[in-house]
Amino acid sequence: MSLFELHRTDHPTPEVERAAIVADPVFGKFYADHMAVADYTEGLGWRDARIIPTGQWQLHQGLPPRRLLGVAVPSREERAAFHLLR
Repeated sequence: MSLFELHRTDHPTPEVERAAIVADPVFGKFYADHMAVADYTEGLGWRDARIIPTGQWQLHQGLPPRRLLGVAVPSREERAAFHLLR
C-alpha cells in the first residue's frame, strides 16, 4: 500500500539530460519532473498525499509565504524577542 497517489508527467526529462543533471547537480538550477503535495486541515491533519507533475504553484493568498512553504523565517517581533533574551 502506497502513502502517495502517483500522477506521472506526460513530458519526462530525457534520460541523457537527467544523467547530466545527476552527474553535476546544482541547487536551485534544476527541478524534478514531479513534486510531493499533501493537504492539511486543522483537526484532520495531513491527507490526500500525492506525487504530481511539477508545474505552476498556486499558493493560498491569505497566509504569509513563510507559513506556506514551511520556512523557518522569524518575524520582526520574534527576532527582537530573541535579542532581548540573549
